[in-house]
Amino acid sequence: MLFKPDEGRTDDLGNKEFVIKVAGGPTKHNRYYRRRNPFFTPPKSSTKPKIANDAYSELVSTLRQARYARSMTQAQLAKAVGSNQPAISRFETGSTNPSVKFLLSYAKAVEKNLGFSLKNF
Repeated sequence: MLFKPDEGRTDDLGNKEFVIKVAGGPTKHNRYYRRRNPFFTPPKSSTKPKIANDAYSELVSTLRQARYARSMTQAQLAKAVGSNQPAISRFETGSTNPSVKFLLSYAKAVEKNLGFSLKNF
C-alpha cells in the first residue's frame, strides 16, 4: 500500500511547505520522507483586533494619552503593569489582542477607570 504524506501549505509563489523524498527500491517498500522546502515562505501573520476598530482605537488613544499625561515611558509603564516594553508597544500600535487582565492593569497604572459592557451583535 502506497502512502504519500501531506505536502502542507502552499505559499503565494506556488512552493509547497514540504518536499516529499522517496526511498526504497524494487525489493523494499517505498518510504516517503517529508522535508521542509527551503523555498517556502510562510504567510505573514497580522493580528487584527477582535473588537470594533473604532472602539479599539479610541480605547488605545485614551490610555496612551493618560500615559503621556503621567509622563511615563513604555518601559516604566511595563514595569508597573508587570509586563515588558514590547508588549506595551504592540498594544499601543494595535497589533495585539489584549486580555482583560492586561487592560485593567494598564488602566490602574495610569490611574484611569475602565468599564466594560456587552452588546448583542
